[in-house]
Amino acid sequence: MEKRKLPRHSVGGSLKAAIKSLLGRDPDMPEIIRANVLDLSHGGAGLCVEVVSCHPYQPGNPIFIEIKLANGTLIGSEGEVKWTRPLPDQTGYQLGVQFKKIDNQDKVRLHKFLNELDKKRVKG
Repeated sequence: MEKRKLPRHSVGGSLKAAIKSLLGRDPDMPEIIRANVLDLSHGGAGLCVEVVSCHPYQPGNPIFIEIKLANGTLIGSEGEVKWTRPLPDQTGYQLGVQFKKIDNQDKVRLHKFLNELDKKRVKG
């Protein structure tokens, strides 16, 4: 069983993400997939894609992910798909994404957001 290096914060699908493939597709007409964010950490995210794209993602695929945080700000990162699994009802799939290239401002926004989640968890 894989041990996580960074703790995941469950957000229960309350955040939205957009995923764009970086695999040799036409950059002027990128396929953008919408997803719900299930969990989030400083190093990656677990996503739920409810509509299967014509080119499902595979482990190792490079992607660009943009996540809209609860306060409306966006963070973006180049990433890599680490794992995929079909949803039980076969209407889509879940995937785990590791952030590979995230700019410093987005790192700060993500860190602040995750710290706020930690504070709420301690109070709750």
